[in-house]
Amino acid sequence: MKNTLVAAKLANAPVEHVHVSWDDAKRPDLKKSSPTGTLPSLETPQGVISESYAIIQYLAETYNPALLGSNSFERAQVRQWNEFAAGEITRNNKNVVYPLFGYYPYNKTDADLSLAEVKEHLKLLNAHLEGKTYFVGSNITTADLNLHLACGAYLQFFFAEQARKNLFPKLTEWWWNLASSEAFTKVWGRPFLLKVPAKYPIQEEKPVEAKKEAKTSQSPKKEKKRKS
Repeated sequence: MKNTLVAAKLANAPVEHVHVSWDDAKRPDLKKSSPTGTLPSLETPQGVISESYAIIQYLAETYNPALLGSNSFERAQVRQWNEFAAGEITRNNKNVVYPLFGYYPYNKTDADLSLAEVKEHLKLLNAHLEGKTYFVGSNITTADLNLHLACGAYLQFFFAEQARKNLFPKLTEWWWNLASSEAFTKVWGRPFLLKVPAKYPIQEEKPVEAKKEAKTSQSPKKEKKRKS
């Protein structure tokens, strides 16, 4: 949802943000008014739009079309990277990112496989940024916005400082420059990057204490000798 607010600032769109908490009494009614039954949603003069990608697309087309590219080729490139962010990077969140915050069960095998896949994707993005400031053209687009969100948690929590320097320095520089800009800090706050990878909050199983068997054996009774 925060990405839609960043898009609104980049597009200079007159959007009024109404925060609705999980236990807000208005939440069920708002979800009913949403075409997909989900939040966030955006009320426009033509009707209600839901889903972040659709909202960002609407804001860009209506208030700042340059965010979608300056020609047909750039618009196709923007679409390409938006789909890459969702289809190749974000889909790994359930195995890597969500367990870190307790939203999904942690499975080390799945997490390691997904993180290895994301690592290759980030290396590809890093190579694409060589000699570039943005992913498409000479200005920021929604491709930068969506890739910034997709890459963020991985750069912040899972790749150590040395790994970022060695594997994807251009990508890290690009991410930090965007994260430090006014439109992003007003929504996300001050950016940060961990120097060491975060650890999963795995609850260790308590060792089962073996029950000590009660000693039931008794010492043999001594026979009494009778004198004849």
